Amino acid sequence: MAFSKRSRLHLAFCRLSEEIYGTNGERHFFTRGSGCLVKSKDLKRSLHAKSKVFLVTTVEVLDSEYVELQLKQNNKFKIIAEFLKMGSSNEFESYDLNESLFGSLSDVYVVSGVTFIALTRVDKWYLGWKPIVSSRPLNFNFKNFYSNKSKEAFCYVLLEAIGNHMKGFIPRIYDLKYAKGNFFLMRKGDSQAEKYVHSYRRFEENEVGLGAVILNEKDEFIGVVRYENHSVLPVNVQGIFCKGKCFKMNVYIYPLSST
Repeated sequence: MAFSKRSRLHLAFCRLSEEIYGTNGERHFFTRGSGCLVKSKDLKRSLHAKSKVFLVTTVEVLDSEYVELQLKQNNKFKIIAEFLKMGSSNEFESYDLNESLFGSLSDVYVVSGVTFIALTRVDKWYLGWKPIVSSRPLNFNFKNFYSNKSKEAFCYVLLEAIGNHMKGFIPRIYDLKYAKGNFFLMRKGDSQAEKYVHSYRRFEENEVGLGAVILNEKDEFIGVVRYENHSVLPVNVQGIFCKGKCFKMNVYIYPLSST
């Protein structure tokens, strides 16, 4: 499965999976959802984290309790982050979250249903890790978003190859819309009414809506999509933090372009 269009998001976007070993040593994979890499000094300061590079997803994909379980039972299953290989359109590289990317449960932060994992094990001076901290992460700056008047917002949903986990995935792009008091996703480039998603149940069989990432027109990180009673519930990460403190609240991206 190849990417039809390369962008900064394609490098930051990842599939988050469980790697489970069977009784005979065979490997099995279970897709939990998607996430992305984000780089922000403001986010580091607000969370009092030890890294400015974060893996961001939602609690439906990874929460602190699940990560803690994984840390305690590392010999039974692993959490794997899979990224598009640098310089390739159809090859992927995998990282064990615990062994490669972060050090302990203290690096995991959950705010308003959004999970931030500070990548404290990534050494920026080691050439092998350099793309993780330089080329891959999306930009996120609180000050820029406070003054951003754009109504454009795009959602990227994980689309897997049908029937074969190893064949990879792509981020499928949707426009994030707001109309008549509800949010919904409309397939980018499709104008037909049936090509929209207003409920988690409306995704296609090989689409995984959990952990879907929201960007603006500049490919800058804005937030993630959650679901309430299966309905689309975008969370604006910018609105969660204020003056270095975390507030637990649902914050919607608004206003958005309406139809």
